[in-house]
Amino acid sequence: MIRKLNLLGLLLSIAVLHSSAVAQGSFDPAKLDTARLDTTLTRLVENNRWMGSIAIAKNGKIIYTKAVGFYGSDGSTKLASTPEVKYRIGSISKMFTAVMIFQLIDEHKLKLETKLSAFFPEISNAKLITIEQMLRHHSGLHSFTDDSDYADWMTVPHTRDQMIDIIKKSAPDFAPGEKGVYSNTNFVLLGYILERIMKSSYAEQLKARITSKIGLKNTYYATKIRADHLEAASYRFKANEWIAQPETDPSIPGGAGSVISTPSDLATFLWAIFDNKLVSKKSLEIMTTMKDGFGAGMFKTPFYQLYSFGHSGSIDGFRSFASFFPRDSTIISFIANGVNIDFNDVIVDVTSLVYGRKSDIPSYAIEPDVPVPAEILALCQGTYLSKELGMEFLIAKADDQLTGRAFGQPAFPLRMTGDLKFGYAKAGIEILFHKNESGLVDQFTITQHGSSTIFARK
Repeated sequence: MIRKLNLLGLLLSIAVLHSSAVAQGSFDPAKLDTARLDTTLTRLVENNRWMGSIAIAKNGKIIYTKAVGFYGSDGSTKLASTPEVKYRIGSISKMFTAVMIFQLIDEHKLKLETKLSAFFPEISNAKLITIEQMLRHHSGLHSFTDDSDYADWMTVPHTRDQMIDIIKKSAPDFAPGEKGVYSNTNFVLLGYILERIMKSSYAEQLKARITSKIGLKNTYYATKIRADHLEAASYRFKANEWIAQPETDPSIPGGAGSVISTPSDLATFLWAIFDNKLVSKKSLEIMTTMKDGFGAGMFKTPFYQLYSFGHSGSIDGFRSFASFFPRDSTIISFIANGVNIDFNDVIVDVTSLVYGRKSDIPSYAIEPDVPVPAEILALCQGTYLSKELGMEFLIAKADDQLTGRAFGQPAFPLRMTGDLKFGYAKAGIEILFHKNESGLVDQFTITQHGSSTIFARK
């Protein structure tokens, strides 16, 4: 029997939902085992699994912060990371954009019901798409970052007019309000709307409305990465070394992904949001109200009896996740500039330590992957659609392995476990590809803890 699979929650924080640890009560800073946290991060970097920075805060006060690995190089010398190093945060930028949009709403300069056509009438369905639908990813606007040629031009600076031309050429993915599907296009346009209303740049508004207001000294709109300004480059681990990744030009993701920050600044930012220093209580309630799994610039992520509000991010080799637990006003913030492990595993392990996990710290030793035959890679790659969930899923090739992801979300690795059968053990996921009469793969079944969903090739 095919039953509905909660893929949205899975893809927001895959392993968080399936960790063997159970969160215990509230976080007590006096009981935080910093030595175990230090050991966890040290093992990660020693095994070339992860490098970056984390911060843990309670009631707006930073309790713990640590950085591991390196953020750049000076010739042959690697520059060791410190908590002061700044990173690109990817889609966590959307929370900054959402806050500024809600500030405009609080100031009566914009309404949730305002149509996109008031600013960009040339975009398809603009007369039907509202600001709220864009904030909640219910607009139907196609995400240009999903286009097959995106990697060919993402490093080249683009003007706003050029970006609008790219956006308006794409047909809508669905009718506005029909469902929720993550799209970076929504927040690129929301950033442009902020600029039009205020007649100043996103960078200027970010400084005036947020960073200067709450004292964020290490958060700003990105430019070309500058190591001499303690700005991290991003890396991918390949052939036993960390290799620098190309830089997406900030002019492209804009309000969807062009902010640079530190974990400590992100913790301060989240606290300011929930302490009503940046938006009204009414606006915060709207932001944290979920519809089809989407808040208005935020997501809600469960951790057993606890839950948090926040956002994840992914750009180039950077990965990030920042979350606020309302039960005890705890904030955990992560930014990585090199990931050779499922990023969610790190989130689970650190969160479990914060909330009293008693199991052993993983070794993080790298298990060799079994190469997937080239003919299997070719058969399985492609875009698949679940009509039941209204969700698209991309199966992609990464060297001699496969990865899976829902559009707009981070990819996760798939390990071959049998003929056309793959798995992601950390989340209890199995994927079985099916051939049609012509011998071509035309669908797959994804199963998680007994619940299954069919995705057909699009």
